[in-house]
Amino acid sequence: MTINYDSVYKNLLNFGIVLLAVSITFSITLMNIAFVALFLALVIQLVRKKIRLYSTGLELPLALFIGFYILSAVLGPHPMKSIKDVSDNYWYILHMYLVVYLFGTKEIDKFIKILGWSAIAISIYTILQSLIGLTFNLEFRMGETIKAVAPDLERVMKVWGWPIYMGTGITGHHLTFGGQLMMLTFFTIFVFERKWPVLLLFMAFFLSFAYSAWVGFTISAIVYFIFIRKRIFVTAGIILLFLVLMFSVPGNSRRIFGKLNDRVNIWKTSLKMYSLKPVFGVGAGQYSRIFKEKYEKKFTGISTGARTHAHSIYLDILTEGGVLTFLAFMFFLWKFISIYAPPSAGKWKRLHLGCVFALLAVMCAGFFQTYLTDAENSVLIWTLAGLIVLTKKIESENKKFNIIYNP
Repeated sequence: MTINYDSVYKNLLNFGIVLLAVSITFSITLMNIAFVALFLALVIQLVRKKIRLYSTGLELPLALFIGFYILSAVLGPHPMKSIKDVSDNYWYILHMYLVVYLFGTKEIDKFIKILGWSAIAISIYTILQSLIGLTFNLEFRMGETIKAVAPDLERVMKVWGWPIYMGTGITGHHLTFGGQLMMLTFFTIFVFERKWPVLLLFMAFFLSFAYSAWVGFTISAIVYFIFIRKRIFVTAGIILLFLVLMFSVPGNSRRIFGKLNDRVNIWKTSLKMYSLKPVFGVGAGQYSRIFKEKYEKKFTGISTGARTHAHSIYLDILTEGGVLTFLAFMFFLWKFISIYAPPSAGKWKRLHLGCVFALLAVMCAGFFQTYLTDAENSVLIWTLAGLIVLTKKIESENKKFNIIYNP
């Protein structure tokens, strides 16, 4: 029997694109299945020599980052566990290369349409979750048994006696979900011409009450209106709106200052931990163990999350990977920004801008929260990075395609 590899490749590619775009907002398991399909499609094309590998300019900084992280793991007290932790957290980088090598103009158009509608669907669910307490979980996790557990909802306030809950989407954690909605809101603003999807996403994003994501979104929006649109009055309006949303919600001031104080205590503890092994770090995945052994009894904060990570992308990498890993990561960010952040021209300018400012928001919010180690955020981060790289590549080849979609 003769295998039609063209047909197999196209089926895997289409299946992977659709499933990835649909599942990013609600299912890690389905995202992994989509990755397998896309990876197999890439392997088929590489074996058939239909794809030519090329340098994106990011390979050296990424190699240094992962290399130093693995070195810190090898030199740590539990090498195998730490190496596995690095692998578990950063294999999502491969999503960027799947987009770069597999997507063409048709694939980009298909992916952003489906992702846009997926974002709209999860925003509607989140609004219902927040306003009427609707909650269920579609994510089946493998353990001793296969089970799905709906996230517990936290009541934030009452409006005229009506309870308002913290929106968590399907992830079960408002900070993780808020980071995802932050990126999807920017994506929707730039890719969709009609305004109603943006209003839905923005409302759902607000109802996540993820303050770190609010800060990241606001900073990114300010940068956009100052440097791209050059509208000072709009910038002032964004700042005013941010302050109103932050402090007009009943009880928000108390929660905000309480969480900020908690963050400061976590960061102080993280820096003390970093001082134990400043060059190579304490080892990936070792934060929680060392916190329990050395700092838990003295910790004055109230956050249970303090026992698992540093609540900062940058402090997480610095503490566990050491200064060499941290510098390699900053080198990667510098290379990515210098090569791919400058605005593109042409019909796909809006997609490029949406992805760039979504990632800028993540990097700003990342001072207050960890996003790179959560699959729900990490897959989206590296997929958007791939779209940025790809649109720049297409620009350099003088290709044109339309990425604006009217739902």
